[in-house]
Amino acid sequence: MNSVFNSFVYLTPLLGGYIADSHLGRYKTIGVFGMIYMLGTGLMAAASYPGHEIPWLFIFSFFGLVALGAGGIKSNVVTLGGDQFNLDHRASKKIPTSSISTG
Repeated sequence: MNSVFNSFVYLTPLLGGYIADSHLGRYKTIGVFGMIYMLGTGLMAAASYPGHEIPWLFIFSFFGLVALGAGGIKSNVVTLGGDQFNLDHRASKKIPTSSISTG
């Protein structure tokens, strides 16, 4: 199950990048996919309420909405970090390595 979720999360950035570049722009795409992520998290919580579990809603929320939201955000948030540095500016060329994530 974990491999299926990770596969969805790492495939959906293609969709998020396409939507950001072709239609909505980076900031609106982050907002839309963030809302999808939050909706999925809320539905997962509702679907797992003790005594009233709804397994199909939990699976749909987890693999559909949360994976789609996380992946759609992933391709756009990474570029925001790169935008913080202006390589034409002398002080920005001294980028601390602790601000760059490798994982």
